[in-house]
Amino acid sequence: LAFRLLHLRLTHRSEAMAVCLHVQGDLLNLYAGVLCTFLRLPIVLESCEWAPQIPGTSRTSKWIYGHVMFQFCSGAIVISKMLQEKITSLETYKKRPFPIYRRTVMVDPKEFPNLTEVAIPKERTLVWCGDVTSYLRDVLFMISVGAELQYSASGWLLEIIGPVSDAARRAIEEKCRTVGLPLTQICLRGYISRSDLLQSCQAASVLVLPLWDDVRSRARFPNKLGEYLMSGRPVVTSRVGDVGEYLCDRKNVLFYEQGDSADCATAIAGLLEDEGLARSIGLAGRSLAEHTFAF
Repeated sequence: LAFRLLHLRLTHRSEAMAVCLHVQGDLLNLYAGVLCTFLRLPIVLESCEWAPQIPGTSRTSKWIYGHVMFQFCSGAIVISKMLQEKITSLETYKKRPFPIYRRTVMVDPKEFPNLTEVAIPKERTLVWCGDVTSYLRDVLFMISVGAELQYSASGWLLEIIGPVSDAARRAIEEKCRTVGLPLTQICLRGYISRSDLLQSCQAASVLVLPLWDDVRSRARFPNKLGEYLMSGRPVVTSRVGDVGEYLCDRKNVLFYEQGDSADCATAIAGLLEDEGLARSIGLAGRSLAEHTFAF
């Protein structure tokens, strides 16, 4: 890294440049900070979460957040209002303020078909995407939702897309047995290609994104939410963090009360039973994504 940055500095002396650093809460922040300061290369720090308040974060990582990460940067790009507020509350920032640019997700519209090409799905499919092991809480919540939904809607399948460990698979199967959801109602697809992922989103009856009233959810604006919206299919999620600033209930999304599986099931059932509402919300979500999240 040192040689590459030195070469960059020497070969581009007359050009304006900056180092965009995505690493957070790591000793690399200290190393890169000292190195770039020595080479007079400004650092722009990208921040998409606030680890100090996430359970399990090490003391070292918390110290780096509070005393190192923002000590050397010339600017920051944040994904939510909460992150901006967290940074501006630091003593490091108060002593040496720097520009902060808030930008939510950015989605490439070229990856998605035109609105006129979005058709009504032939099968009732609920789709959740993500790293199953890392977001097991979300998946187990979706299974609870499915257990509620089986009493109000029929003929649907819950597709869980993303890498899943053996331990996570066992936890999912145990949750299904506990809540009384037949394993035939869910499909663990594992990791799939980017093109297959986007096709699955575009073919879904409902796309579901559980959010929670915690720091992890409030501090982020999930990139997959932008992709969900761009797919043109209806999205069900919670009004947490910046999400409520951009989305409007029953216009371009259906909100459910966070943590309430019965309320989430009711929202999903409403979309499954009303194709007109589902299509209206899906197209409105697509329009919002094109105007707000596209690059």
